[in-house]
Amino acid sequence: MHEAEIKRALKENKVVLGSFVSEIWAPTIAWMYATAGFDFMFIDMEHGSFNMETAASMILASRAVGIAPVVRAPSNDRPSLMRPLDAGAAGLLVPMVETRAYAEQVVRYAKYPPTGQRGLALRRAHSYYRALQAGPYLRRANDETLIIAQIETQTSVDNLNEILSVGGIDVAFIGPADLSTSMGYPGQASHPEVIAAIERVMEISKRYGVSPGIHVTDVESAGDWAKRGMRFISYSGDVGFIVDTASKDLARIRAKIQP
Repeated sequence: MHEAEIKRALKENKVVLGSFVSEIWAPTIAWMYATAGFDFMFIDMEHGSFNMETAASMILASRAVGIAPVVRAPSNDRPSLMRPLDAGAAGLLVPMVETRAYAEQVVRYAKYPPTGQRGLALRRAHSYYRALQAGPYLRRANDETLIIAQIETQTSVDNLNEILSVGGIDVAFIGPADLSTSMGYPGQASHPEVIAAIERVMEISKRYGVSPGIHVTDVESAGDWAKRGMRFISYSGDVGFIVDTASKDLARIRAKIQP
């Protein structure tokens, strides 16, 4: 999907599905994910080992096969936000957004004037290297670029009204592992207090016209959260698909061949 299509789907209250890529360096992973039917893929530059050159090649491959490439930036500094967008990323997933000031900086560097202060390098991959009229292009880019704030600490939840009041944020994306850990329940994403915090994020997000999102690692959770109102859902990732699927299948094979 193109980012404009994702935004339109979210406005129409549809569910958008994607996944993480953290360890597979080959740009062809984009083709695999697109063939599987994902709408977007996160290129993880926070926990993954990708450099900008590798991320740029994965972004271009994603564009070619019709899956939206969203880069998880390592921080909210200017190069970390601007360079993936100039390389053609559909949007940014920004970790650990805990304050209004942090959110303001994200929007400032991700949006062109007059909304923000993103620098102009117009003949780059994001514009397909075309000569274009700056005014109309800046407006379209500002409208279409996806800005996803990760809400993954108790502080983020407590400050969510201030964070979302900044404007320009499309998705409040919950990281259950970090959120549960910050609340004192590591590895217990289904703890009642964690669930209550997630529900609060969903409630506040809808108040600001922001789509709630979440990362899940099992099919049942994806379905349950979609029914409860989650609209931007990331399911598993390259490591889980390879290791977990292979482990299950190998266990079944060994059970069949062992006496």
